[in-house]
Amino acid sequence: MIKVRIVLVGVEGEENIGYAARTMSNFNFSDLVLVSPKAGITGITMQRAMRAAAMLENVKIFNNIESATRGSKVIVGTTGKVATEKNLLRSAITPKQFAKNLAARGGTVSILFGRESSGLTNKELEKCDLIVTIPTDPANPALNISNAIAIVLYEIFATSARGKILSSSKERKILYGFFDELVRISAAQETRKKTAKRVFRNVINRSLMSRNELSTITGALRKNRDKLKKK
Repeated sequence: MIKVRIVLVGVEGEENIGYAARTMSNFNFSDLVLVSPKAGITGITMQRAMRAAAMLENVKIFNNIESATRGSKVIVGTTGKVATEKNLLRSAITPKQFAKNLAARGGTVSILFGRESSGLTNKELEKCDLIVTIPTDPANPALNISNAIAIVLYEIFATSARGKILSSSKERKILYGFFDELVRISAAQETRKKTAKRVFRNVINRSLMSRNELSTITGALRKNRDKLKKK
């Protein structure tokens, strides 16, 4: 069964930690962690959490994303800023698409939510395997953090994701390595090679492949790599 961990990065409002806990409890999730928070857990936090106040007693605080997401099969970043041709990093899918791809998988998925004032940085998004964005009016794209959490968790909860084992970050890196080798020996221009690598990663990460699915593709790329090396 899928396990969801909500990671608040640099959260700035004590009340928002409580609202996040309350929202998580609505969908039967309880794994909440904080990364370098600007606000602490106070009486106001407990009040906002209401019946989920007990969850706050188990909240863990970390200094970096790597520690907060340790053991996760997939790390998901959220953003209100959509991708451009110059910033493929922010190529994102919707919560509904995310939940659909997550269905019939298993393992821990960490979902990162950024600062209320500025969200997640590009450097932080680089640490993520997948980017999710909630479609909103472009003139006012920023959502309250608890509302954003509610929308993402609702889609996951409604889809009842469980079943197959997700491929791990380590396994995906092996696949990327074989693809990168094929790109390196291709006749494409260097700029196109760089773009191809990023697009390939985006496609693989959005699909949330199972371990068996990823293994099949890795095997195929390995064989092609070996054949090209023999020529």
